[in-house]
Parts: sequence; C-alpha cells; structure tokens
Amino acid sequence: LVSWALAELTFSKERLLQRLFQSIELFLSPVVGAIAGITIARNFNLETWWLPLLLGFLGGTLALALHLVQVGWLYRLRTPSISLILGADILCVCLVFFAFDAPHQGGLIALLLLWLALRTSNIWRRWYIAQADPHHRKRPRLMKRDPD
Repeated sequence: LVSWALAELTFSKERLLQRLFQSIELFLSPVVGAIAGITIARNFNLETWWLPLLLGFLGGTLALALHLVQVGWLYRLRTPSISLILGADILCVCLVFFAFDAPHQGGLIALLLLWLALRTSNIWRRWYIAQADPHHRKRPRLMKRDPD
C-alpha cells in the first residue's frame, strides 16, 4: 500500500494517469475494505464464523461506495478541490484508526462518510434530471443520442 501511494503521488500528475490510478483503485477498493473488516472482526476475537464474513462484506461495500464517489468527483468536477479530496481521505484514515480503538466513534465516522456519498449522489441525480427536457423529467435518458 505504501508503494502504491508513492506511485500515485509521483505519477498521477497527468490527467490520463490519474484516471488510470482511480480506475485500478476502484476495482481494488472492495478487497482492501473486506480485509479491513475481517481484520477488525478478528481483532475483537469474535467467536462466530459468519461475523467476520459479514464485516468483510460491509467493509468492502463501504469502501466501494466511497471510492465511487471519489471517482465521480474526478469525472464530474474535472478537477475537484484538493481540500475536498483531502478531507475525505482524512476521514477515511480516522475511520481506520477509530475502528480498532474506539468502534463507536469509528461507526459515526463511517456513517458520516456514507452520508457524504449519498448526498453527493443525490446532487448528481438532480443535476442529471435537470438536464432533461421538461416533458421527460421522469425518464431523463429518453430521446438522447449520447446519454451521460
């Protein structure tokens, strides 16, 4: 992970390489989230066999949702502000630290990040529907040759 972070910082100055890194990270984020969820379950010595699997699934799903939002920021906003990306990354790092030491605070941070993802997707949905012809607001892709 350290090597990947250094490669991302070094080579992601160009737009094409930045999109390549984001796409690769999008496919790998559920795996990393699942590993984190299973590690947390094992750290608390949970005796049931299905709870680590459930936490791994939830961790992978949360990681995928958060990374989808970051990729969406890259594609929709073209160049998102560095403070927006940095803020989301700081919350993710806090989530990892709190998940091991203070699970209640970690859960609150996870809910905050999930709220951020849902809010962003709702804003994008309203923007997309607003682009449609007023007669076709319920079906915004209707009569478009090149939909987003």
